[in-house]
Amino acid sequence: MENEKIGDTKMVKDTRKEMIDKHYGYKYTENEDGTIDVKVREIHKVLDKQPIMVMGNYPNNDDETYTEHIYTDLETLLENVVIGMIDPFGRKQRVGLDRVKNIIENIYYKNGWEDIISYRQVENK
Repeated sequence: MENEKIGDTKMVKDTRKEMIDKHYGYKYTENEDGTIDVKVREIHKVLDKQPIMVMGNYPNNDDETYTEHIYTDLETLLENVVIGMIDPFGRKQRVGLDRVKNIIENIYYKNGWEDIISYRQVENK
């Protein structure tokens, strides 16, 4: 970085070379300590191209002491399952979209998913 004094204000000019990640294609600059600076908009460019994933463990319906693992994208999951309930006669009954949205929204906020991704904000970067 180059320093330049203008009046009483010291200006710092960033002379680091901007690089492009070979795998994901985001732009970044390398720091002397080995860390990198990535602008939030670059991260969002990558995320906008990625599928929403469903990942984790959940209890088995037959044996709640045993957990199943899931790792798939949400769109594939929803295309291959029925979202519904089983009525008293063993038939699958669909559930209205509003009810599904409410369940997702309640779990989203209950689990704190709105706070999962956070970035260290650096002023003027």
